[in-house]
Amino acid sequence: METTALYRHYDADGTLLYVGIALSPIARLCEHRDGSAWYDRIATVKIARYPSREDALAAESEAIRTERPLHNVVGNDAPMIPANVRPRPSAHKTSRLSAAGVAHATAPGYHCDGAGLYLAVTPAGTKSWIFRFQRNKRRREMGLGAYPVTSLAQARELAHQQRQLLREGLDPIEYRAAS
Repeated sequence: METTALYRHYDADGTLLYVGIALSPIARLCEHRDGSAWYDRIATVKIARYPSREDALAAESEAIRTERPLHNVVGNDAPMIPANVRPRPSAHKTSRLSAAGVAHATAPGYHCDGAGLYLAVTPAGTKSWIFRFQRNKRRREMGLGAYPVTSLAQARELAHQQRQLLREGLDPIEYRAAS
């Protein structure tokens, strides 16, 4: 039976930064690295497992309400970070995968390269490139091509192009459908 994880991110001082739920907290941590300005402050991650998504959602809501993490917005009435306090800039780290690592990847799941680019490996061993992004508070996934037809370098370039479309205010999936 698949369980849902409730995870908590703490900084080095023990301050609770964020509370969330996920089927795979490791994959979710990778997503936070790509899109959360506070990611570099994470020193500790604590994970609790729940038998159902509903149980995990209830625990998450209670944790946000009572523990008041700094960066959860929904359900947290803690004061916002003052405007004069700026989070450290998040440098979107890329190049976490190597060409050899991609060629030899066999573990099913998502393998993060950084900045929204993932290598998806199926249980049957097929590989494809996925670009994950968020637009209008909605998480989206866009296929960029199969491996080895699309190389790591090509996938990085395609992901770069999709990030450029996002910066221009366009949805990459809608843009591709309209082309």
